[in-house]
Amino acid sequence: MTNRHALYRDHPTHASKLPRGRSWPTRIGIAILAFAVFLVTAGILFYQDLNNSLNVAGGRGGFLPYDHYAGRAVNVLVLGSDTRSGKSGEGEDTGVEGMRSDTMMIAHIAKDRKSVSVISIPRDTMVDLPSCKTEGGGETEESFGQVNSAFSEAAGNSDTVAGIECAKKTVEANTGVRIDEYVLADFNGFSSMVDSLGGLKLWLDEDISDEQAHIDLKKGCNHLNGKASVGYARLRYIGDGSDLSRIQRQQRLLGIMIRTALKKNLLTDLSSLYGFTKAGLSSLTVSSGFSSLAALGGFGNSLRSIDPANVRFATAPNEPYPLDPDRVIFSDQAQQVWEALIKDTDLPTGLSVRDGNSKTYVIQPPAPKQTPKKEESAKPEPAPSSSEPEPTESESTPSETPTTETSSPVGAAVEDSNKAAQEKCEP
Repeated sequence: MTNRHALYRDHPTHASKLPRGRSWPTRIGIAILAFAVFLVTAGILFYQDLNNSLNVAGGRGGFLPYDHYAGRAVNVLVLGSDTRSGKSGEGEDTGVEGMRSDTMMIAHIAKDRKSVSVISIPRDTMVDLPSCKTEGGGETEESFGQVNSAFSEAAGNSDTVAGIECAKKTVEANTGVRIDEYVLADFNGFSSMVDSLGGLKLWLDEDISDEQAHIDLKKGCNHLNGKASVGYARLRYIGDGSDLSRIQRQQRLLGIMIRTALKKNLLTDLSSLYGFTKAGLSSLTVSSGFSSLAALGGFGNSLRSIDPANVRFATAPNEPYPLDPDRVIFSDQAQQVWEALIKDTDLPTGLSVRDGNSKTYVIQPPAPKQTPKKEESAKPEPAPSSSEPEPTESESTPSETPTTETSSPVGAAVEDSNKAAQEKCEP
């Protein structure tokens, strides 16, 4: 089932909302930020430290937790919510209570555990919504609406499990990607995790101020505590204000958080280790496959040597929705991305990605293999006649590539200076 097939059928532009009842303290936050760092670092570190303590008493040693998914790729659905007891993701009181999905990503961990691809699905993406069980035991009707409504329609005000299952069902139906596990994270837990790392350093090319998100950051190097990191990741009222720009900021912040965590040797700093893991454990709601430290530690252990350059973040390719320019639908290239996840192959060429080192680039096709040159004839080529005219400057041989005009020396110097300052600021 694909939303492109149902594009012009009779349906409302916006998915309908369930009536809101009593308040329920939402326990979901910026999931991907907490998930990636906690899974890759804290899970294995905490398990190893606990195992070492057991070894002292039991005389055992050298044991590492087992990856129960060894030998196969794993797809993890990562969810977040934009509301906490009636407050939006930007912090203002909306007067609307309930559970709404703010962040939705598919984290694909390759079979060889050498790469991770994290694909963000904009919450404004219009998709086919399958029928799902709701918190009251009923069922939602099949419809067409925003992808984030799958969670809210089923969860209502309190049924997290129903919301997760509906989001999972919706993602699988619209992408064809099998979801193996899921992760949700508590908003306050993420803030505590950042604080346990001593905060994050972020370089900005311009001032950013947003009263609703309680953000006032200056151009240059900024040190963000947990609260400021949350505010920056969830900003919507800067730039073009789109969900896509917010996703890009989250992806960048995630890369900084990963590098910050990896730079700290938490095993030699037990107070930081336990502060980080305590915040992570209290903030994460996970599926059964990640429900034990042994399982989580085993999976994290398989990822502990991954190169940050092989952790790549991308937004699901999309295009404007014809019936509402403020919404998007998956483009044809999105199907290529889903196929890559399904087949556990490289992401498609032409896709813009950001890696764990905060390097942004477009995936290029692999370089063609060079074939061995044929043996040249023993007969020497005749020397060029001295009467032949020399090529003019305007002419070029077929092997030459025309050059493009470069930026001015002053502009290039400023750009290099900013890049050097950013590299000095961020880990």
